[in-house]
Amino acid sequence: MFSVTTADITEVGEDVSPNKLYECPEEGCTAAFARNGQLINHIANGKHQRRPERHSMPDYAMQMYHSKLAPVQIRYLTDKFDQRLKEKIRWKPEEVAAEMQQKKRSDGKFLFSSAEFLKTGQIRSFFSRLKNIRGKLGAVQEIGRGR
Repeated sequence: MFSVTTADITEVGEDVSPNKLYECPEEGCTAAFARNGQLINHIANGKHQRRPERHSMPDYAMQMYHSKLAPVQIRYLTDKFDQRLKEKIRWKPEEVAAEMQQKKRSDGKFLFSSAEFLKTGQIRSFFSRLKNIRGKLGAVQEIGRGR
């Protein structure tokens, strides 16, 4: 008959000490368990506990600054850009930013919430990107017509 002793288990398995915590080997998971069986169940279930990275206030501000624009913002800025082409009105980003804060819908409510206001740099950047994209599209269309 074959018998298993505690000494055999410690040789095969990990160090079994009463103060040992078993930490999840998954990258980013912060779970720790008192028993190896709990760790195995945790890994089998796949419910990992992840602690988000800490961000400083400037990091958070930059992330929000560089976040994507809402569809209503894109539509408004695109309309302003198109108005520039059709009516030969060159909008300054400062004027567009001020108008965004005062623009109202037909029902009297503001078109943009305070969280949706854009800074002049964001508007200038959007106009620049739109001009680049449309300039490239125009060049491609002219090449296609030239043939």
